[in-house]
Amino acid sequence: MSRLFLTPYHTGVGSVIGVLCMNFLLDRIYIKLRDRHNGVGAAEFRLPISIVGAFSLPLVIALYGWSAQVVLPLPLFLLVIGITGFAMMLAYLPLNAYIVDAFGIYAASGMTAIIVARCLMSTILPLATDPLVRKFDWGPGVSVLAAIGLALAPIPVLVFRYGSRWRQFSSYTKDE
Repeated sequence: MSRLFLTPYHTGVGSVIGVLCMNFLLDRIYIKLRDRHNGVGAAEFRLPISIVGAFSLPLVIALYGWSAQVVLPLPLFLLVIGITGFAMMLAYLPLNAYIVDAFGIYAASGMTAIIVARCLMSTILPLATDPLVRKFDWGPGVSVLAAIGLALAPIPVLVFRYGSRWRQFSSYTKDE
C-alpha cells in the first residue's frame, strides 16, 4: 500500500506532458476548425481534445484501480499514474479555454464556477472512494467511479454539438 504514496509525483509528470501537448495542439485545432467554418470561430472549437480526455480519463482511472488490484510491477504502476495525469489535462485544460472563450467578459465568473465544482468533487470523491475500495477492493471499487465518469463523458460532445445554440439563451454567453 505504501507505493500509492508515490502517485502525486508521477501524476505531476503526466500533467506536465499534458500541458505541453495542450500548448502545442489547442490553438492549432481551433484554427483548423475556424478555417473549416469560413473563418468564423466558436468557443466550442476548443472542445475536441476535451472530448478525447472525457472518454479516456475514466478508462485510465479504471486501469489505475486494476493496476493496484493486481499489484503491477512498480514501473508499470507509475506509468499508469503518469497517464492519469496526462488524461486529466486532456479533459481539463480545453474546458478552461472553452469557458474563457464562451463567457467573454464574464470569464472570471465562469472560471470560478469551474473551480468551485472541482473543489467540491475533490472533497466528495475521496469520501466515496474509500468505502468503495474497502467494500469491493481496488479494481471493482475504482471501476464504479470510472463507470460514473464514462456515463458523464458524452457531455463535452453535446456541448460541442449544441453549445453554440445553448449559449444564445444566456445574456452572459450570447454571441454578439
